[in-house]
Amino acid sequence: MTSKQKTSSVWPFFREDVGTPFATCTLCSSRIKRGKDGDRKNWSSKPMWTHLRSKHQTEFRNATESREKAEQAVKKRKLAEAEKAAVYVNRTPKLAVFLDKKEKFILIL
Repeated sequence: MTSKQKTSSVWPFFREDVGTPFATCTLCSSRIKRGKDGDRKNWSSKPMWTHLRSKHQTEFRNATESREKAEQAVKKRKLAEAEKAAVYVNRTPKLAVFLDKKEKFILIL
């Protein structure tokens, strides 16, 4: 079974202890428990963020900046997708749709 891709910006500073709810800090070798034994779906990266914030402030700032950049990229992508999909706003055609229809009408005459 392949493990789920790690998407949190905190992972570059930790190594997963495979099969356990622990991760090891690559900066100080501390073992951080990420949740209860056995139930992977309840494991979290929050304890790793807490460790980074309290023990490694510079790396915490770097990870936070990286997370914010990733969140902004996702928001930008979602906005672009929404703009492509949104033809009507409050049941009114967007200007581009109106102009496109007007242009077609002019061509028919």
